[in-house]
Amino acid sequence: MNNTATIAFASVLAAGLAFGAYRAGAIGAQYAEVVSATPVTVKEPRYVDVVDVLPVIQTNSGVGYEVQYQLEGRLLTRQMSWKPGDQVRVGDWNRIIGYDVDWRYRDRTGTIRMDRKPGDRLPVVDGAIVESTRPVTPARKG
Repeated sequence: MNNTATIAFASVLAAGLAFGAYRAGAIGAQYAEVVSATPVTVKEPRYVDVVDVLPVIQTNSGVGYEVQYQLEGRLLTRQMSWKPGDQVRVGDWNRIIGYDVDWRYRDRTGTIRMDRKPGDRLPVVDGAIVESTRPVTPARKG
């Protein structure tokens, strides 16, 4: 074999080994696959602002109040037996406070809670799942 063919063969072999190491995760960034992300919610009361309050005379219980409020672009009216303040409770809603994320990395699986919805993968650094890729500011000395 001549020198040119030997160099070409060695270059192709080295490129193949480097690509194989990269695909195996030995070189470059490593990621865990996100299997599922389930929202974690808390139930909270839902309030809307009062637009107008009109007293209404009721036959049995004296004075009641007709309250107008705006909900999702519509002006609604409700009869109330007491005079409301600036807001009226119109029900409850579920607020998302985080996500329980199931992940898989090589032969390991696990679950972490994140404050935001993850993408399709999570970065792995030194074999540990990294929840945030924001830079960490080192502590100052002195």
